[in-house]
Amino acid sequence: MRVLLIAPDQRDLNTVPEIRIITQKHHVTLLNGVVTAEDVYAACRIIRFQVIHFATHSNAELVALSGVETLAADDIAQLDRMTGAECIVFNSCLSGKLASYCVAHGASYCIYSNVNLPDNDAWKFPAAFYDALSNGHSRDVVGSFAVADSGSGDYGLAVSLAIIQRMADSLADLRTKLEYALAHPAGDTRIGVSVHTLTTVGILNGGFLALILYLLFVQH
Repeated sequence: MRVLLIAPDQRDLNTVPEIRIITQKHHVTLLNGVVTAEDVYAACRIIRFQVIHFATHSNAELVALSGVETLAADDIAQLDRMTGAECIVFNSCLSGKLASYCVAHGASYCIYSNVNLPDNDAWKFPAAFYDALSNGHSRDVVGSFAVADSGSGDYGLAVSLAIIQRMADSLADLRTKLEYALAHPAGDTRIGVSVHTLTTVGILNGGFLALILYLLFVQH
């Protein structure tokens, strides 16, 4: 997987463990040291990345690069469209608003944090997430996020409406097949629920899955 890893030097951040973990697992273009907005735009013009990963400071409005350089939400959404990334990872503090803006403007998935992440532990979620992406069990973003999520509430996953609709369509198809199966003898060859469909359903977690099932089975 091609990853653009943006990790400008920050005096109070130690991004070395995070950089090592990601570069061991994936094909990484690393922007560290002094990083400017021009550097990031240049990388996205040249290479198509599947993931854009920020390991830096952020707030609700921007991510920090070097010196006074920053990237605003609109910049990040534009970079995502330029390079065709599937996912943006904000391993940075208070980045939920940035993630919401990006999925509303074309990004498929954004991982974010709405808390102040402790520097000493900030590498742990990326370690689990990128390990899951690289293994044979959870190659998709949602499944890998579910594997990496500790349930602490430190991280969240923002998903575009288009992706949610596709998930809902998969569940609607599954509902139709299950209803048919209940009405017909076991072993009827006209009914088949694929492993892929079950996996798609299985990777949805807790409240979101409950909401979709409610809408499908109760409201119809």
